[in-house]
Amino acid sequence: TVGIAVGEQLVRVLYMLDTNGCRATEDPEVVKKTGIYPDQLELVTICSQKLAETLGKPIPGFMAFHIPMKEFAEAAAAKGYPPYGESYTIGVDVPALDGDFGCAEGPFRPFDTGIDFVEYLHKNHIDGVFKGHWHSINTCITWQNIRWVFGLKTGQYDFHNPYQLGGTLVTLLGENFFVNHIPTLSKCG
Repeated sequence: TVGIAVGEQLVRVLYMLDTNGCRATEDPEVVKKTGIYPDQLELVTICSQKLAETLGKPIPGFMAFHIPMKEFAEAAAAKGYPPYGESYTIGVDVPALDGDFGCAEGPFRPFDTGIDFVEYLHKNHIDGVFKGHWHSINTCITWQNIRWVFGLKTGQYDFHNPYQLGGTLVTLLGENFFVNHIPTLSKCG
């Protein structure tokens, strides 16, 4: 958990979680089923509640992790965008809604948390969810008052679209935040 302050005032919290699913080892302590485990979710809830009690008000939060859950696909479907796995650019191939943007191509296999994850996020005042993993998907979609963000791929290793590399910039303005992808200046970065 990382606190984000402006001056002396805590304005937001970043919760970093592990989605597990590592397969690059034989160590049974490391190799686990993909997902966010209940102990991590409980830790976020405890932190969110303690912050609200201590500061007298809820503190909005971001959540960041590696592998996406099914709610990313639900967000795209609810907005009428094609399913992940099809190739499209929001604002070019399909109309952009609510400031949504980004490209989608290549595979998409999310996990299921087994809970109502949207309700969980609302309960814990989380309004931005950031992740990577599917290197050719970099959409940013607002659904259920939550920004569902696939970060723009930063490096050239592994599978990727060479024309979609760069970084993701998050700008805070009061209690609001804005997300922009900042592309590299050339195909090879």
